Amino acid sequence: MEEKNPKYLEMSCQDFMEQLAGPGAVPGGGGAAALSGALGMSLMSMVASLTIGKKKYAAVEAEVKQLHNRAESLRLALMQGVDKDAEVFAPLAQAYRLPEGTPEELAAKAQVLSECSMKAADLPLTMAHLCRDGLELAVRLAEIGSLMAVSDVVCGAGMLLAALKGLLVMVSVNLPLVADESYVHAVEEEYSRLMVDATNFENQVSAKIEARTAQIV
Repeated sequence: MEEKNPKYLEMSCQDFMEQLAGPGAVPGGGGAAALSGALGMSLMSMVASLTIGKKKYAAVEAEVKQLHNRAESLRLALMQGVDKDAEVFAPLAQAYRLPEGTPEELAAKAQVLSECSMKAADLPLTMAHLCRDGLELAVRLAEIGSLMAVSDVVCGAGMLLAALKGLLVMVSVNLPLVADESYVHAVEEEYSRLMVDATNFENQVSAKIEARTAQIV
């Protein structure tokens, strides 16, 4: 009977890191990147929470509450990606073990590998979009969030950008085995757009925080 992957989100931080540092294929880069993104969104939620209820920010409280709700939605979705990453890897690992002794077996294996690789690329691509959206949210939070916590916005944005880059690497390593050329082309274009957007957003966060902190020195 095939052994199921453990629920990594139910582990302690120490246990998860020990699993990650071990010789197994999972958890791997995709799960680690998803966790990094979730941690980045946790910081966004924290900054929003520290802003809500403060008289100084009463004028933007309604918007900050919306940002908080969106941050929580993104955080939870990225957290789920930690376990989902291991789930989509399992069929791909099995496909690599399929026989290829005859031309028919070789063709069947190539088809299965293509299908599994598409699924293995789709998940990190979806999570990369979540990180991109989180970075866009960070830009606004950098403008109106509590000045006492702006360093956390910068830290969170850095984690989101790192997560997005890692997730896109997971996408790219799966594309060579995908037989659908139109799919590969579309994903490569999407990959490029995500990188441009994410980098621009992260730069905007840094610029806005620098402008705000300059006013208090």
